[in-house]
Amino acid sequence: MIVRQFLLWTRDASAGRRAEAAAALARAYLHGTLGAETAAETKTALLTLLDDPSALVRRALAEAVATSPRAPRPLIVALASDEPEIACLVLGRSPVLMDADLVDCAALGCDRARIAIAGRAGLSKPVAAALAEVAGPAALVALARNRHAQIGLAACLRMLERHGAVGALREALQLRDDIAVEVRQALAARNGIMLLSHYQHLERHEGMTFGRELVLRGAEERLVPILMTAACASLALVPLIVAGNAPGHEIEHPMAIVILGGLISSTALNLLLLPALYARHGEERVVPPAAASKEALT
Repeated sequence: MIVRQFLLWTRDASAGRRAEAAAALARAYLHGTLGAETAAETKTALLTLLDDPSALVRRALAEAVATSPRAPRPLIVALASDEPEIACLVLGRSPVLMDADLVDCAALGCDRARIAIAGRAGLSKPVAAALAEVAGPAALVALARNRHAQIGLAACLRMLERHGAVGALREALQLRDDIAVEVRQALAARNGIMLLSHYQHLERHEGMTFGRELVLRGAEERLVPILMTAACASLALVPLIVAGNAPGHEIEHPMAIVILGGLISSTALNLLLLPALYARHGEERVVPPAAASKEALT
């Protein structure tokens, strides 16, 4: 009876009125004291609203059920596959969605959907691993900034492998307190690569000529990121070093000392030796067209 009356009423109602009715119907289902038969009819009416041609109605429905654990699962799954403005409401907040649903939406959805998933509270390691494989820089930055997300070692390394050149991602990973030592080592190792890339950027895209001025400017502009990366990685090792050979730290203490020494030496090499080597050997060799064709034939 509820379904029939509701459908008859929606034939002539405006989109705004239908949206208000949809939200009220959803709240009655989630928070009302409906009998079993009435609740079943109300659930059917809510599922019928998925076919409404107005996005305003489906958005009102998503806003009403997004945070409720009592929301019908078919309704939530369908809304999660709707247009991004509607899908993001449930992808970012609904407790009804399981890891398998989130992995599928991350694989098939757009960047906005992946950003919404990356910001979920209590995001699990499997979902974080799926995002690390397919998400773009913006979603990965949102994932790294999500303090409630569980990000495994392999996922962190994959994020760096795919988009390690994005400064915001490296900074967000550095500020996490649950990042493994291996990830901090990988962040520190990228400093040399990023310094060389910055030299090439200055020369190729900003028109600077190769020489001492280019080398000094590149090193100066990369100084703060290099020092920040090394400092963040080193601070994470301080508790292990301070603990000394206390019970339970027999292996971690000497390992932390070795890693800290490596960070200090790599930072010094990046700031002192690498610019000198680039100034000596970094000038690109320009091959004349005739010589290039001759080398190609040989």
